[in-house]
Amino acid sequence: MRGLIGVTGGIGSGKSVVCRVCALRGAAVYDCDARAKAIMDSSDEIKQALRSIAGDCVVDGCGVIDRMELARRLFADEQVRLAVNALVHQAVRDDIEAWVRQVGDRPAIVESAIMHTAGLDRLVERIWLVEAPESVRIARVISRSRLTEAQARARIETQRAEFDALPASKVIRICNDGLTLLLAQIPAF
Repeated sequence: MRGLIGVTGGIGSGKSVVCRVCALRGAAVYDCDARAKAIMDSSDEIKQALRSIAGDCVVDGCGVIDRMELARRLFADEQVRLAVNALVHQAVRDDIEAWVRQVGDRPAIVESAIMHTAGLDRLVERIWLVEAPESVRIARVISRSRLTEAQARARIETQRAEFDALPASKVIRICNDGLTLLLAQIPAF
């Protein structure tokens, strides 16, 4: 989509920080994680499909998704992860297209840890890849979540090939190691 920028990076890399800076600079920011959760929570069709793919226990009798159980199943079974991703990614891509029409002339940024896997790399003109050393990422993840070091490492590992698959001609790298000045690296839009 014309002018659309993708911001990506692994868990704990700091992509959300980059997006917050862009929002302060006037950009509209689409948070794929937050929107995917909202879409999943509001769609009975998606909830039924989640039950079929990952088991009845991922959605309770009141229609509430058990995110911890769903995550456990996603990271334990590659086929479940791929099937759930295919389901949710299409819904998110459709939602992004509608969102871009609403944004109008403002700069538009899409934040996603799985830009390639979700098929978003084909929708954006540029991709800002936010990177940080693994030790920094693990420390950030542990400090903000209930994940253990082993769980953080497992999530990092599942994303490892994601960034190599991005179209190199679209990628601009941003170092967020906590030492390098971040603001100076964020391109104008």
